[in-house]
Amino acid sequence: MHHFGSHPVNQDIKTASESATRDWNAVKAKIAADMNALKAHVAEAKHEHDIKHAEHHADRLESEAGFAIEYAIAAVEQAGLSVLDAIDARLAAANAKQK
Repeated sequence: MHHFGSHPVNQDIKTASESATRDWNAVKAKIAADMNALKAHVAEAKHEHDIKHAEHHADRLESEAGFAIEYAIAAVEQAGLSVLDAIDARLAAANAKQK
């Protein structure tokens, strides 16, 4: 067996291999952590987008509801005017009959 200093070559190779494995495992762990952080950021951004979309949708529906209420009020007012027109026409017809 060849020796360099007081360590056999095989021991040096084994130590280097273990060190490389530890380093590679550390790199893999760092990549996994970075990917998890990225996934969390993407999920948060999607959540924020979903919130904005939901708020926009709610705003639009509130606006449509407000328009529908205003339209209904106008329709009721128009119906009231139509009733008054009908009463006026009925009185005019009754007056014409009496003459």
